[in-house]
Amino acid sequence: MPSKSLVLRILNWAFLFAMIGWLAVVPGWDSGGGVILAIVGLIAQEQTTTKSLTRFDRVYSADNSARFYDVIAAGYDARNSDLLLETHKKVNEAIDALVSGLPTWSVLDLCGGTGKQIAFHFANCAQGHWLYVDASQGMLDQFNRNLRNLALPVETRHEDVFSFLDDLRGQNKHDVVLFALALSSLSHNPDWSKVAKLVKPGGALVIAEIEPSYATIHPFFSVLVGKKSHALMTRQVHSSDLISEITEAGLVFDPTATKLVREGGKTYSYIQVFHRT
Repeated sequence: MPSKSLVLRILNWAFLFAMIGWLAVVPGWDSGGGVILAIVGLIAQEQTTTKSLTRFDRVYSADNSARFYDVIAAGYDARNSDLLLETHKKVNEAIDALVSGLPTWSVLDLCGGTGKQIAFHFANCAQGHWLYVDASQGMLDQFNRNLRNLALPVETRHEDVFSFLDDLRGQNKHDVVLFALALSSLSHNPDWSKVAKLVKPGGALVIAEIEPSYATIHPFFSVLVGKKSHALMTRQVHSSDLISEITEAGLVFDPTATKLVREGGKTYSYIQVFHRT
């Protein structure tokens, strides 16, 4: 779904072309004023967009998100908000429910970040196995620091998630495949049919994401590193789109497992579970 800014820009340009057409057909003060009004609207929007970008020292697109996370990795966990921590807590609860009672289990953690809030929760689970994939070397380094010398067996790969999914030869299937607050940092959703192939029969895909209405108000994930502000322009990920795309790929949506993190009546994030039968 296009961003609010893009929709407004399209509408402004459409209004300008309509006014120009009116002026061409009916020259006069009214049509001429309409053209001027449309131009003023476009200029005002561009100034607003430029201002929002230039308030940061550096802005990263989703195509360059790995570099952004490299820069902020060392201080990433220090800026976790209560809402973010609550989201992580609900993700852990979802995974706990899925692996409870299994003599052995495995989790594939795609774009896994530092591991401090999710993988570390399972630190004492010697019967588990955690396969971590992330394109950011900085985040991988933090993950290794947070998960070293623990009972949980861990395997890490420094790899872009799309490259990882492009070659599934020899890949094991997992009880849980996880995308935790990761999709909004990617340029597009992965091929869900490839993701589904990595889920064991009886296993599940777990996704946690920021609610688009919150992302509309806060389109940048910004972090101060030293005296410079770094900001990632995030992508809105709609839960309804995920349900449509992932069920089409063969997994079954579990509405009873959906969890929302809310504050003041407004939703901050959502957690969804999709099973493989």
